[in-house]
Amino acid sequence: MALSYNQYIGNGANAAFPTPVHLEDTHIKVYLDGVLQSTSTYIHNNGNSIIFTSAPAIGTVIRIARETNHNGRLTDYNNTAALTAEALDYDATQTFYMAQEAIDISRDGMSEYNALAQDAEDIIANIESTGESIIAAANEAKAEAQRLINISEENFVLSTDFYHAGGSAPLSPGLGDFWYDTTRKELNVYDGSSWGTSVPENQTLTFDDTDFDASETGYNFINVPNVNEHIFVFLNGVKQVKASTKANLLAATGAKDYFVDVSNNRVYFKPLNSGDSIEVILSTNEVGTRNKTKIDNYTATQGQTVFNTTQDYIPDSNSMHVFVNGVRQTAFTETDENTVTLTNGLNAGDEVTLIVNGYEPVQGTMPATSITYVPTGETTSTITAQKMFDAVSQPNLLINGDFGISQRGTSKTGGGYLVDRWNLRSEVYTGGTSIQSQFNGWTNGNQGMSAYSGSGFYLHHYAQSHTSECYIVQNTELTKDLTLWSQKDFTAAVEFNFDNEVEMRVQLRLIDSSDSVNDFSIATSNWEAVGAGNQTKIFNLTTSNLSSLGWTPDPSEDRIQLYINYRDKNSHAGVPDGSYRFHNVKLEEGDIFTGWPHVDRATELAKCQRYFYKHDGSALFACDYANGTHRMLTVPLPVTMRATPAVTATLTGSGWSSTTPVSIYPGKSYCQLNGIATSSTVFSTDLGDFSADAEL
Repeated sequence: MALSYNQYIGNGANAAFPTPVHLEDTHIKVYLDGVLQSTSTYIHNNGNSIIFTSAPAIGTVIRIARETNHNGRLTDYNNTAALTAEALDYDATQTFYMAQEAIDISRDGMSEYNALAQDAEDIIANIESTGESIIAAANEAKAEAQRLINISEENFVLSTDFYHAGGSAPLSPGLGDFWYDTTRKELNVYDGSSWGTSVPENQTLTFDDTDFDASETGYNFINVPNVNEHIFVFLNGVKQVKASTKANLLAATGAKDYFVDVSNNRVYFKPLNSGDSIEVILSTNEVGTRNKTKIDNYTATQGQTVFNTTQDYIPDSNSMHVFVNGVRQTAFTETDENTVTLTNGLNAGDEVTLIVNGYEPVQGTMPATSITYVPTGETTSTITAQKMFDAVSQPNLLINGDFGISQRGTSKTGGGYLVDRWNLRSEVYTGGTSIQSQFNGWTNGNQGMSAYSGSGFYLHHYAQSHTSECYIVQNTELTKDLTLWSQKDFTAAVEFNFDNEVEMRVQLRLIDSSDSVNDFSIATSNWEAVGAGNQTKIFNLTTSNLSSLGWTPDPSEDRIQLYINYRDKNSHAGVPDGSYRFHNVKLEEGDIFTGWPHVDRATELAKCQRYFYKHDGSALFACDYANGTHRMLTVPLPVTMRATPAVTATLTGSGWSSTTPVSIYPGKSYCQLNGIATSSTVFSTDLGDFSADAEL
């Protein structure tokens, strides 16, 4: 597995792709089919993904690589700033990332060498095992080796990973793409100009005595277009044995039955009789596949009808051929990919031959026409293989979706923010503790992360005396390109544990944060009843045509909001008193839920601290001389905040005449506090509580 890059295959629709973890967006490089792309062709999205301005074409190899700056250090220590864990981690991470990138470069080079070496060994083994026609085999091996040199091994193998299932061929295919035709039940492969059967129908040709050519003395031959060495030949229903040379057909001893002349598209026999019938099963070599023919022989027991093959095959593709005592059979059923069932029971001792004449993909597996997928807590639904392919590795578009970060503390009374990035609200309520939220997870203190008692992460809403519905909401900055949100399918998954039965819905809203009038619901699910207890609910959303709203995009002000509303299922107003715990929320593109993502807690904390940062407790900081007894205290922020924050701070050291700073100078990367010292000799002090709020 690569350490420093992610690689995908374009499907013509997806434009958003996750990036590897990185220090700066400028360290991310994007390649399409090995060509470095200009930064104008994509945008960075919240530091964990990129969004192309135009979705890459089907079959395009997309590589998103981290290439950390190795020309200089990113961290410069100085004597006036605190030596924090974040600064040390940032410095060490630069070196760690460069080491990972070097390992990937080494691995990729070795993988390509090993692949070519293995291909060369396979070719040599094929030459050695052939024994006969060595010159022809050597020429074929030479041509194959040249083809491997001319084709990028990585791009060729990856190109065969695209699958499509349907009654019509996919648009804009690439070399090596697979398409399973659900109408004809055939697996097809694209050779760069047209579709051909990857597991072919194995065309059957029949010849009678009017087709036999006797122009060469001592032989009869038939003309077979595009013949190759992999054909099967039957004379009057009996399978024939292939000769290695034409002369062998007339040998006094050890004579075989037929000879294939590939150069002249002929099949030779010793003289045939009037009324004889020749049947040829013709196979073809296709791009992206390799021939694999298997013959199984069995001795039947009395009444036996079921036989299992050692070679998988695709039923109803004319790839399976059955013979009993040398006679070809038609009264049988291709039960499944491993089983054949004869219509009539056999006698003990009957010889049964099963010939599977098929092909296998170079890499990957045969795609199913449909897959039964059962999300947790949902009823069975069926999705196509293409949808399953599209759904792989869908990221969560939300931050802190598992409620694992809460820098503000562990509980509060009243609506608003508690868990990072999540706002708990109610329109109307009475009573002093009507909105009481509680956090169970991790809090950020002056020593980093500390555990809060309990098990699992959740946002706990204790409801009391609510007379209208409640909701939790997250504001996002996912509106840099509104076309990515127009007329698209999205899936929202909510994992929760409620004391009471309620009804729930999910909304996506588009707002202008500077103008409360511009507030539109762009997708709303139906209200759905949910029971008490622990469960997961899946909501499918389709956004409206945003161009019809007359919206003028402004990335600095536009917001997409996710609302999760819940209310009494009977009165449709208020929320029954009790506990409502939210454990996980995920929003992703597409119409299926692809599972809960792995959460890197440090990365998620850094994302949250772009909006809010709190420093609890005391820590020693150096002070700069300002004027007289005025001192300037510089507080570095762990990440660059999205906007200039609102700052609150207290000074707890004994050297201050007041715990309240005289003035505060906030910045996105650091903040400065101006305080009055009790003595002109004070040049270091403790910082008490400090918070920087740039939340939406």
